[in-house]
Amino acid sequence: MTAPPVVNAQAKDGARPAGAIVSRCRLIIDSERFQFFIVGVIIVNAISLGMFTFGSVEQSLGPTLALIDKICLAIYVVELVIRIISYGRDPADFFKSGWNIFDLVVIGSVLIPGLSNETAILRVLRVLRIARILRYLPDLQILARGLMTALRPLSGLLVLTIVLLFLYGMAGWSFFHNAAPEYWNNIGRSMLTLFTVLTLEGWPDIMYPLLDLSPWVALYFISFVLIATFIVFNMVIGVVLNSLDTAHKAENARQRASALADDGILISDPKVLAHIEALREAIDDLEVDIATRPQADQDL
Repeated sequence: MTAPPVVNAQAKDGARPAGAIVSRCRLIIDSERFQFFIVGVIIVNAISLGMFTFGSVEQSLGPTLALIDKICLAIYVVELVIRIISYGRDPADFFKSGWNIFDLVVIGSVLIPGLSNETAILRVLRVLRIARILRYLPDLQILARGLMTALRPLSGLLVLTIVLLFLYGMAGWSFFHNAAPEYWNNIGRSMLTLFTVLTLEGWPDIMYPLLDLSPWVALYFISFVLIATFIVFNMVIGVVLNSLDTAHKAENARQRASALADDGILISDPKVLAHIEALREAIDDLEVDIATRPQADQDL
């Protein structure tokens, strides 16, 4: 009769240290000091990698820079282990975060045997470690989410730009391949020339030698610059700005949901959160409008 309580007590005693370790790891991961420390390590690592690109510095401080890189890698590994332990009995939840997977790939792949001989791959992985700073800077995360959201509509604009380059490239080849073969001798070279014009880098040097062929040459280049450069570029800027605004609203909705969760109200539906955020912004706009109205209108 007394054995089960003893077993349960032993189980509890064994669980308490494990639970304490998990709680301690969570406190470390959520600590602002720890996050600032990791950001500092990433910055030091970035500086050391940049110093490697100077030949004279590498010759004089090469061993020191290599030691700094190894120390930074060791800190990253310790951080990764602490982060995995912080998930306690649900280690699978670790892989639900894209940042966790990114950290595991970038840091863990360096420890793979045989990869030490692949210098180019190691350099790429070392550079990718610097991208981990996005994890600890919320504002940059919002920008990254906005850019990722903009990829889908930007793909349509990319197709439109390619079509414009092809159409104008074929027309340019037809008109100028004899007069300026270095720029228009085939469709590939023509599209590359027009891409240079698209960047507005030195395009008058391409246009002016051709003006003697026909007065329509100026119209050809000006129409391409107006359509491809100003209209398409402005559309790209509009898509990016709209995506950034959407990402910012989503982050505000997430913070609002976290605040409601602290009050005991759990809302996980993204659509509901979006409606709440839209209502909050409408109320804020209404308050600003009322505050800026003339006193006579408010009295009415």
